[in-house]
Amino acid sequence: MPNQAQFVLQVSDFSLSGIDKTNRIIRVRGNAIPIIVPGSINTATVVAGGSGWVVGDFFTLAKAPGAIFKVASVSTDAIATATVVNPGAGGKATTGDIATALFPSVGIGATLTTVINAGSGGLLIITGFSIASSVVTFNVANALTTGGGQAVVVQGFKDAYAFLNGLYTTASATATTVTASITAPNVGQTNNLSATMTVQPTYVSGGVIVQNGFVDQNGLPRPVGGIGPLAVPSRLVLETKNNSALSYKTGLVQTNIGLATRIFSEAATAGEVGAGALPVDVIGFIAEYPFQAF
Repeated sequence: MPNQAQFVLQVSDFSLSGIDKTNRIIRVRGNAIPIIVPGSINTATVVAGGSGWVVGDFFTLAKAPGAIFKVASVSTDAIATATVVNPGAGGKATTGDIATALFPSVGIGATLTTVINAGSGGLLIITGFSIASSVVTFNVANALTTGGGQAVVVQGFKDAYAFLNGLYTTASATATTVTASITAPNVGQTNNLSATMTVQPTYVSGGVIVQNGFVDQNGLPRPVGGIGPLAVPSRLVLETKNNSALSYKTGLVQTNIGLATRIFSEAATAGEVGAGALPVDVIGFIAEYPFQAF
């Protein structure tokens, strides 16, 4: 389950819609940014299966903050295999981490080994760029592979620079720059900009989780007044922003761990839908929240 991803929502604009004080709606627009969160959980392998478990039970692990796991198969009533439902963030690679069942499960005694994302998959902030001889150089602090070859998604450029948004394969990287091929006229060094770059993840486990909460153009938390940290959207629309024919659908699934929002490609094959695979794309969102939803 390599490079499991989460989407964060980058606010570009928002407005309070409606005048009915009992039915007011906050509408938020922006980019859905795929991030391989450092410290998120890739896999969980059973060390001891415990007892009292059934397929479909949910559980957490002591050293995996925010991560949620699901029992995929059992042997008698012991966990045989488990999948990652929510990869969380800030987890540690462990051997024999203790599982805690989520109500109503009564499972006990299970321990699992976890593997985490430890690489450079976070939100990278672009501060400038230049183009020379069909090569774009992005100014961005990073820890990408110096020899290039990584798929990255660039989002957030506006107006005259919007042509820079899209998908690239890196040609090289230093601690402060990333280069890639581009078909565009030369542009001198241009600074004081804000855009984002993320490593393209491999999407797994039935879609990509959309995390609650928003970030701004610099990747910093940007709360929206009237939308609380536990609020979930009453409506969520996702659309390509990469001039492609792709469209997306979302599933809002109520479980005993709360509301999970997942993204699927309408054009995906049956196998891709089963795995939650998505093609490389730049995805925008429109979300509606009840006003003062907390």
